[in-house]
Amino acid sequence: MAQRHTHPHMSKKLFKIARSGRVIGDFTAKQICEGILSGHFLGTDHYWDPELKAWRFVREKDWHESAEEFEDKEKSVWTKPIKGLSFLDFNNGWWMLGIPLGIYRLCFKNSRSGSDSQIVGWTLIAGIIATFLYFVLREDDGQNTDQAEKENNGPRFLWTGYAVMLMAIILTGASFTKRGQQAWRDFTPLRDDFHYEVWSDSDREIFPSFEISFSKLNEEAVEKLMEPEKGEAHEFNQEKHGGSIGIRLFDVRKGDRYEIKVMSDGRTPLISESTYAFTADQDYAHSIAYPRLTYDYAQLRAATQTRPINLKITASRNGGSPMTVTQTWQLRQINDCPTLIRSRRLQTNGIIKNETMNVAIITLAGFVNENHPSIPRILSEALATGEIDSFSGYQEGTDISVLRQLNAIWKVLEKKGIRYSSIDTTTGSSTGVQHVRLIEDTLSTRQANCVDGSALFASIAIKIGMDAYLILTPGHCYVAIDMPESKPIGIEMTMIGSGSFVDAAAMATSKGDYSLRRNQKRFEDADPNSGYTLVPIAFCRELGVQPIPAGK
Repeated sequence: MAQRHTHPHMSKKLFKIARSGRVIGDFTAKQICEGILSGHFLGTDHYWDPELKAWRFVREKDWHESAEEFEDKEKSVWTKPIKGLSFLDFNNGWWMLGIPLGIYRLCFKNSRSGSDSQIVGWTLIAGIIATFLYFVLREDDGQNTDQAEKENNGPRFLWTGYAVMLMAIILTGASFTKRGQQAWRDFTPLRDDFHYEVWSDSDREIFPSFEISFSKLNEEAVEKLMEPEKGEAHEFNQEKHGGSIGIRLFDVRKGDRYEIKVMSDGRTPLISESTYAFTADQDYAHSIAYPRLTYDYAQLRAATQTRPINLKITASRNGGSPMTVTQTWQLRQINDCPTLIRSRRLQTNGIIKNETMNVAIITLAGFVNENHPSIPRILSEALATGEIDSFSGYQEGTDISVLRQLNAIWKVLEKKGIRYSSIDTTTGSSTGVQHVRLIEDTLSTRQANCVDGSALFASIAIKIGMDAYLILTPGHCYVAIDMPESKPIGIEMTMIGSGSFVDAAAMATSKGDYSLRRNQKRFEDADPNSGYTLVPIAFCRELGVQPIPAGK
């Protein structure tokens, strides 16, 4: 009989067969079994027994049983049923094509890379591959145990281990989804407890004049004017221009959900409950959040004296327990105008930069009220003097026309008995504050300091179509008016009742040390910290700075 060889990649057990003292070849148990049946092998042939290390007769071994044993062990995992996976017929290939195709259509088709659906798809694929490998690798577990116990129970902890493995795969996949990442951020024990600080530039003070004047800002214009400096911490603003009361947040992470509430005490609260809910767009180690405060503007306007109020600020993160802080603040009187503030600039690294800022160049614009109901009566009285026939503003296009109209206004204010009064004392504050009489107060008391008189005169000039400015110099203020044919002129309002309009104009335009002409370079430099600045009323109106409405 010719020697028969198996495929080189197969690892079947071979037996040496000898006849008449000569080895005739190596054969498998199945080949020997088939050879005995066909007469190719004789019972007197010998085979080498490696266990006994001796030659034995072929007839002494049950070759049929040996062939079945070795053939069963050599079966491929693709054709041999796996205990626990008998529902999969590995002889048919439909599942190899159907399951991946189903996963693709469900999870990958029309899905964005990295989306939750693709993460679910990859998790399913990992689960299928792990399932197959798990049962293949555990198939021979417990082979040294009793055969009956092995057939009845299979490997020890087979299904427990499978459940643990699947759970690990599912949790790993879920941790990469948006909800999984959010859950980790919410419940990770490595994160510090939520805390915050109340944040403001006004040192626990509310200025009604500021809140009223800045209640309706032009957000686009302000955004162009106030670009954040490099290195400043991020701000979450319910309104584009921010606010005056906010909170400083620590360790903000992408996806964090915050809810902030601010309100004041009292039966009729000055600030009714103001809520700001937002979700962080990315991680920020340090940031500030400003809610839009819902003020009772009637109460703000009616604040004639400084008084304390209690503010309650409540904030929560990711639906956790809210943290409440109660503070006592000062509600300033309506006449108090903030001129210098201590600006606190929070940096991305948590450092706070303190700067003193001159804000009078915009806050004083609120005290200029060209819509005050007393102005039409003043203009009517001026016409009655016969100095001019009408108020035409710049329509005639000459300096003489403008000067005559301004002179008429001066004379009627002088006739009303308005006199200079230097009284401007107000309650102490860490913020620079200027006490400014409103128009009705100036007219009723017939007293005006440099700012009061300038605001009144500018209001009337703007009403008749002229461009007016409040001019600020160290410790002083006067009004300036644009001229159609020449440079602007200044008017010294402290001379009302003691000097003529011509003298007042000469003093503020060129004679005084603080005058326009003598300090022209300083005004052109427009450095707000130099002490020489102008308040452009028309520009402030473009920004949305509103006049404080007249009182009842």
